Amino acid sequence: TERGYTTHTCTRCQDSYTDTYTAALGHSYSNTVTAATCTAQGYTTHTCTRCQDSYTDTYTDALGHNYSDSVKDPTCTAQGYTTHTCTRCSDSYTDSYTAALGHSFTFENLHWEDEDPEVCARCGEPALRVSIVNGNTFSYTINQDFYDQALEMGMGHLSWGDAGAYGDYILDEEDGSYHYVDSLGFAKSGYNLATSPTGTVVLDFEPTPGQTVYFSIRLRVTTSTTSDFVYFIYPAGGEHYEYTP
Repeated sequence: TERGYTTHTCTRCQDSYTDTYTAALGHSYSNTVTAATCTAQGYTTHTCTRCQDSYTDTYTDALGHNYSDSVKDPTCTAQGYTTHTCTRCSDSYTDSYTAALGHSFTFENLHWEDEDPEVCARCGEPALRVSIVNGNTFSYTINQDFYDQALEMGMGHLSWGDAGAYGDYILDEEDGSYHYVDSLGFAKSGYNLATSPTGTVVLDFEPTPGQTVYFSIRLRVTTSTTSDFVYFIYPAGGEHYEYTP
């Protein structure tokens, strides 16, 4: 921005004068282009290579997001939704939520003979899970959707009257079924009904330390206490359980 010149200065008295003037060089700009993004405008920055003076121009509008959509279908236990993800900057958001489907039980495996557990037609979640607490007690969890659907079908009387413990069993080699012998006890009075989806069942005997107990666990499903229309739900893994106190 300024012209050049030569200054002559006396070394004894400091008298001086200038001459040999040269014109100012003017700026020598290099250009840097900043591309527009989804949210910020683009522009060109001009920077002088000699003095770093700079300015910007050639502005372009922000691009805006370019979203690609991915639909997540609902499952039995999780809601569905749509995820929108920008193909340029990965910004994302979700919307279009749909409710979880809930488990769907067909009640096809509620049989006297068939020990296959009743499971959700969509995801395979069993209607009943049990675990042994000690030699005469087990806990249970009935799937809430199965519990509700049984009530809706008029089969809301669920009981543990057929849950028992035995001292031994005979295994049928041909069909793999168990024939229990030496009965030890069944569900105590007051523990027969499954009045909630979770609970504990106590059988009416005191286990002997070290004695292996063979549990036969199945849940009776009927329309009423006097109904002849009886089905069984078998737990996940079958009805046969062993426990040694």
